[in-house]
Amino acid sequence: MEFNDFLSVDYVASYLGSIVVIMLITQFVKELPLISKLPTKYLVFIIALLHLMIFVRPELVLEAIALTLINALLLTLTATGGYDFAVKKTIVTFDEIAEPAADPDHA
Repeated sequence: MEFNDFLSVDYVASYLGSIVVIMLITQFVKELPLISKLPTKYLVFIIALLHLMIFVRPELVLEAIALTLINALLLTLTATGGYDFAVKKTIVTFDEIAEPAADPDHA
């Protein structure tokens, strides 16, 4: 898919397309009054599950339902982890910086 095209059904049904759509929808709806009370990871899971049910259309057999739930978890962890990596700032502190061990041959 070229970046000058709109999203297509084929792209949205792919793994990467699913992540993009889930992150996009999550950022758009997470501050709505009733939804803002729900923890983001649960919101993302609900969106991922609905996304899979609409675009992947699993069969209504136990194995397909279980696989859809697992895939929704995978998408949830990827989307929330991707957001944490791309947006949230991480502060790293070092209490002590260790000196490299002295080389006995060069002492």
